[in-house]
Amino acid sequence: MGEATAARRRDSARVLVCDAQWRVLLFEALDLYDGKPPLWITPGGGLEPGEDPATAAARELFEETGLELTPATLGAPIAVSGGRWTFRGELMESVDSFFLTCTDALEVSQHGWTDLERRMMRTWRWWTADELAATDERVAPGGLATLLARLASGWRPDAGPVELPWRHLAEPFG
Repeated sequence: MGEATAARRRDSARVLVCDAQWRVLLFEALDLYDGKPPLWITPGGGLEPGEDPATAAARELFEETGLELTPATLGAPIAVSGGRWTFRGELMESVDSFFLTCTDALEVSQHGWTDLERRMMRTWRWWTADELAATDERVAPGGLATLLARLASGWRPDAGPVELPWRHLAEPFG
């Protein structure tokens, strides 16, 4: 048997930004270098050395949207998802922590985007749970439609974050 390929660890912190109608903000990412189809993702990104997930989530949220919140305001993660993926030929392994914030209005600012984000982020839009459940497009994490619908009904995880599928899957989370 062959030896398992080592993956580079890259944990991230992401934010479910919801508006008053419980639509979630997603960015369409496309890397022209890898040939994969576009992927809709939440604002967020990798943790910097020594950074905790809430601090990374607040930093990334500000950089990618212009919305400035403190880590304390974001609170604890409501969901996690993890798995392996490939970025430009490099095998990566991640655990993504998802935080929740709701806002009445948000005009997305690209002011803090990195060069890579400017090349990869094609557009953004607000999605309803029904739109997420019906789409054939790639969305990460899986189970986002079910989670969004539950959050809109007032549900919040009481025993720590729920675990979401790594990929866009039809089945709901537990």
